[in-house]
Amino acid sequence: MDVQICSLNSGSNGNCYYVGTQQEAVLIDAGISCRETEKRMKRQGYQWIK
Repeated sequence: MDVQICSLNSGSNGNCYYVGTQQEAVLIDAGISCRETEKRMKRQGYQWIK
């Protein structure tokens, strides 16, 4: 099982990390807006499922 870890944002304006496998994923310490999180996830190739 491959686990991917990606920093979507890290700085004084907020932190957000993606940790996931093909089946499951979590966002940790999402300190940026949902819109910005979705934009950065898309840029990295991750899909946001609502």
